[in-house]
Amino acid sequence: MSGLVYDFEAGFDDADDKNAWFGRHIGSTKRVLEVGCATGYVGEYLVRNRGCTLVGVEIVPEAADKARARMAYERVVAGDIVDPAVLCQIRGEAYDFVLFGDVLEHLVDPQRALRAVGELLAPNGRVLVCVPNVVHWSIRVRVLLGRFDYTTHGILDRTHLRFYTPTTVREMVTAAGMRVVSDGGVVWMPSPVNKLPSRIRRSAARAAGRLSPGFFYGQTLLELAPDAHQRA
Repeated sequence: MSGLVYDFEAGFDDADDKNAWFGRHIGSTKRVLEVGCATGYVGEYLVRNRGCTLVGVEIVPEAADKARARMAYERVVAGDIVDPAVLCQIRGEAYDFVLFGDVLEHLVDPQRALRAVGELLAPNGRVLVCVPNVVHWSIRVRVLLGRFDYTTHGILDRTHLRFYTPTTVREMVTAAGMRVVSDGGVVWMPSPVNKLPSRIRRSAARAAGRLSPGFFYGQTLLELAPDAHQRA
C-alpha cells in the first residue's frame, strides 16, 4: 500500500473479496464505469485480465493521476460524479456496469449519484455497490465498551459521511429509483476463525452470513437496476 490511503491490491483471486464478487458479475469484455476508482487497481485488473473497457472517476487528483499512469483506463476523470462537468465527460456511450466499491458512504448525496449513473446504463445494465455495515459485530462490541473511534479506513473510516446497515442501504437505493436484483456480503469473522484451515473457515463464514448477515457482514453487496416503475 502506498502513501495514498485507498491504494490496495485488487483481490480478485480471493473468492470472498468484494472485487471477486464484482468480477463474477462483470465477466469479460464489458464496458465499465468505475466511480471512485482510487489509484486504478480494480480497473487495471479488469482491463488486463478480463478484456473490459474502463472509464474511471476519482475525486482525489493524486489518485486519479496514478490511475491514469497505469495506462489501462480509456480515461480517468478527476472530480465529483454529480458535477455536470464530470458527467459531460463520461456521457456518450452506455455502460454495461457501474461500480461503486466502498464509495457511496463518502458522498454528500449518494442518491443523486445513483440517479445520475442510472441514466448512463446500457439496456440491462447494472450498478454494483459495496458499502460497509455499521452494525457488524466488531462495531457492536466497540459500542458496548463505550467506544466509537474513527480510523483511516474500514467501517469507521473518518471520511465516511454516512453509515449504513444492510437494511438502510436497501432503503437508500430504493429511494434513488433503483431495485435490488441480487445481493450478498463479505463476512468478517473473529481472528481465531481466520486462522482455521481455509475450507473450514469458508464453511463457517458462509453459515454465519446465512444465519445473520447484519451481524457478520462487514460489507453489503448489491446488484442494482433502474426501477422502471419509479422512473415512469
